[in-house]
Amino acid sequence: MFCYILRLFLILVSLSALNSSSAQGQSVNSEADPVASFQLLLRQAKSFYNTNPDSIIFYGKKALDFAVANKYLKGQAEAFNALGVGYKEKGLLGPSVEVLQKGIQIAAENGYDEIHATLLLNKGNSDEGL
Repeated sequence: MFCYILRLFLILVSLSALNSSSAQGQSVNSEADPVASFQLLLRQAKSFYNTNPDSIIFYGKKALDFAVANKYLKGQAEAFNALGVGYKEKGLLGPSVEVLQKGIQIAAENGYDEIHATLLLNKGNSDEGL
């Protein structure tokens, strides 16, 4: 019960941050701080973990597109992780493994150890279902 309330609180905080940035006329494509804009999209994707895989995939793709457009490699690895989780939760294990592998490659080549470990763990979980 506590976890459910905490998750609901985090979703509301994420939505509040999104609404306040929109209300202030700020775009998610803000050139002033692309990392913060990316993190907002990634938080949106993660807010749907274990509840709505379609939303994870939707926001994961938006985050990936943004990271690619801004040449933000760490963000690309993180977005691939979110997409992998979304595909796995939707039961699409093949696509899950495929995107997680792309994230693993980026993380390994660039020394992003923490996200690399997370990607490997999630890939292992998806591999088990194949």
